[in-house]
Amino acid sequence: MDQLYLQGQLPPSILISRDGNDNRGSSPIFDPQYFDGPNGKVGTLIGAELPQVIKSRYRTLNDPKFWAMGGVSSGGWGAYNIGLRHLNSLHIFFSHSGYFTDSSGAENSPNQFIQQFPTAQLQVIRGYLDAGQSDPDFLASTQQFHQTLNRLGVANQFQAFLGGHGLTGADFGWNYFHKHLADSLSYVGKQFHQAGVR
Repeated sequence: MDQLYLQGQLPPSILISRDGNDNRGSSPIFDPQYFDGPNGKVGTLIGAELPQVIKSRYRTLNDPKFWAMGGVSSGGWGAYNIGLRHLNSLHIFFSHSGYFTDSSGAENSPNQFIQQFPTAQLQVIRGYLDAGQSDPDFLASTQQFHQTLNRLGVANQFQAFLGGHGLTGADFGWNYFHKHLADSLSYVGKQFHQAGVR
């Protein structure tokens, strides 16, 4: 963030790193359910309640065009799955090697449910997407979502980078995410600048 500040690519910002893990599975890579369901109202917690807590504790800009959410892998899916339901809270989303069609159904698959949005909602959304070339399934899902956004006229940016998830190999330790977080935050900063924040 300091580097992005120095380069003028991100205005001073508040970053909240929420923990999306839960206790329903024993695997460290168990995918959380980023939606309101039988295991809790995680979508409401992150998409509606958390922004209100942040606003009550910090000096913020309340307009949703100055709020963003993103993540890596299932966190990227979660950012879009939750965020698109809470456009009254935030308008900017980013995903690093995420996916956009979920096994829980069409109601939790951004690539499907965004196609039902009215034009007025589509016009406020800003999206950043990237995926690793070593993650063919995530890359294909991300490319498909990018194409859907383009067809719907949603402002978005897509990149395919070398590397992948980081469970094994050169990107072990989620290094893909570490390498490209500056790309998504620069995109967020560009949206903030265009909305009038310097």
